[in-house]
Amino acid sequence: MMVAARLLEPARRSAGAVPWCAGPVSPAGLRVLARYALCRSLVGWRTLGRRAAACLLVTTAAWTEPALAVSPLDAALLVGISADRPPFAFSRNGVLRGLEVDLAHELADALKRDHRLRQLPEGRLIDALRGGRIDLTFSELPPAELQALGLHGGVPVLATGQMAVIRSEDFGRFPRLLDLKLTSARVGYVRGTLGARLVHEKLVNAERIPVSSAEEGLAALRAGGIEVFIHDAATAWLLAADPQEDELSAIFRPLSQAQLRLVTRSEDQSLRLEIDRILDAWRRLGRLQRLLHRWIPVQIRLGERIRTQGLPPERRSSAQAAPSPASRRGTT
Repeated sequence: MMVAARLLEPARRSAGAVPWCAGPVSPAGLRVLARYALCRSLVGWRTLGRRAAACLLVTTAAWTEPALAVSPLDAALLVGISADRPPFAFSRNGVLRGLEVDLAHELADALKRDHRLRQLPEGRLIDALRGGRIDLTFSELPPAELQALGLHGGVPVLATGQMAVIRSEDFGRFPRLLDLKLTSARVGYVRGTLGARLVHEKLVNAERIPVSSAEEGLAALRAGGIEVFIHDAATAWLLAADPQEDELSAIFRPLSQAQLRLVTRSEDQSLRLEIDRILDAWRRLGRLQRLLHRWIPVQIRLGERIRTQGLPPERRSSAQAAPSPASRRGTT
C-alpha cells in the first residue's frame, strides 16, 4: 500500500493543481490512477498530459459514486394479471376491472406500497414471476407444482376449478359427467390455461379447438363453432347470475378442483408472510368475502349443497333443476 501511495502521489498533486478536481478519490479512482502511473513510467508525463489525468480522476470518481440502495419493500409492487378472464380481470372502456385488480389495489394499500399492474397472457404469468419481471400474480396451480417451480402459493382466496359451458338446447346430451368426459364433440378451451391442460388430459376423444380468450370461446359456442367450452368456474357462475342469459348454460359439476391463490417467489419470504397475514385478517373480518361477492355474486357446485345466494329469482329454478349429482363411482 505504501509503494502504491508513493507511485500515485505525483498524479494526485497534478490532479490537485486543477481546481475542479478537488475532493476525495474513490477506490475505483485509485485503481485508474495506478494504471495511469504505470503508463506515465512507460511513455512519460508530458505525453499523457496533466489535464487528461485530472479529467480522468474526476470522471472516474463521479461515475463510481455509490447509488442509494432501494429496499425491495419500498419499491413499487409489480402485479401480473391476465386481462381476459372476467370476473377475475378484464378491461372495460380501457379501464382494468375485476376481482384480481381490486385485490391488488387493496393489498398494496395494506402493505403501504405503490403498485403497478402488468398485463400478460395467462400462460406467461408464471414465467414472468420466476424471471423477476413481476413480484406476484394469481394462479390456480397446485401448491406442490408451484413449490417445484420455486414459487409459493399463499392462503386460498377462492375455491374454483374448471367447468363446462354448453348451449342450453344441448343440456340433455350430458346427463352425467362421464358423458362429458367421453364426448367426441368439438370442445373449445383457452390456450395456455388449466382448462387447456384438462381438455388434453381428460377429454381424449374430443375434437380439441383452442381459442385465445374466454370471450372468443363463448362467441364460438353461440355461433356453433364449438359444442362445449371449458373454462374457469367463475365463467359459469357469471352466466348463471345473468338474468338475460338464456342461450348458454353451464354444467355445474366441476371437472377439476382448484384454489385461486396469490403467488410469490419462495425467496420473497417477507412479502409472502405479510400477504398471508393480511388475507387471514380479511377473512376473519369478512372483508375478503365482500370483495369476492362484488365480482362473483353466486357460486354453484353440484356434488355439494347447491348455493343460490345472490342468484336472481328467475335463475334459481334452473340451477336447482339441474341434473342430480352423478355417483362418485360414475364421475371418477
